[in-house]
Amino acid sequence: VSQSRYAATIDKERAFQKLIIQHLAIVNVISPKVYTYIDASAGPGLYKTGYSGSPVTFLREAKKVGINFHAHFIEKDMATFGALTENISAVLSELRISNEKISLYNEEHEKVVPEILRTQFNNSLRYGLIYYDPNGIPNFDAIKKVSQSLYLQRMDLLICVPAVAVKRCLSIHGRRIVDYLDDIDKAHWYIKRISPRDKWGRIMLLGLNWDGIHEEKKWGWHSVNSREGRAILDEANLTKDEREYLAPRDCGQQTLEGYYG
Repeated sequence: VSQSRYAATIDKERAFQKLIIQHLAIVNVISPKVYTYIDASAGPGLYKTGYSGSPVTFLREAKKVGINFHAHFIEKDMATFGALTENISAVLSELRISNEKISLYNEEHEKVVPEILRTQFNNSLRYGLIYYDPNGIPNFDAIKKVSQSLYLQRMDLLICVPAVAVKRCLSIHGRRIVDYLDDIDKAHWYIKRISPRDKWGRIMLLGLNWDGIHEEKKWGWHSVNSREGRAILDEANLTKDEREYLAPRDCGQQTLEGYYG
């Protein structure tokens, strides 16, 4: 793994940690019920360097907050799932967390997440977060279907998107990031640029059905309707040539105003 790729990954994990700390704290105040966390592309949980991935980070931060939770960790790769199982077991023992608080799945999230919503939510609305961070472009069709579940109205969506990869596939799929977001049933979207060191231009997108995260700018998050958020979204959504063409000019003005509807 190159130094730049590793550095970008660490930046991503730090961004996740900052968000999950705030998200857990908010939900812990507004709901006495169980916080549900679903990691759709969990990975090994720990990197070979010892740095924590999202599953381990979630467990550590949930323990600090003292929130009642259930975590679902999904990993389709067999070898990676083996490492995940081992690492989670060690962390549960270290933190004295009951095995009953987690579920592990060696399957594809496209199958598992709808099944979790259908069988384990007991016809009740849950507070929590579903995190999609796959290798490559997320399966937006699957995310769209999940977002339409009645049980997901109080569950927020966090999606890590390699913007460069989406733009490279534009000629194949004919869809941009904003097109995918339009399909997902969330009322508000926030955006964060993860790392200037990431050659894939990954961004994080947070979909909510409530007003927004507290002091979001402090954490580097912006509403996609804000000036800062729109600038990040434009960079992620458009190619360099498109941005240059649409930029304001001295004679006449080609702008992005109205571009997103």
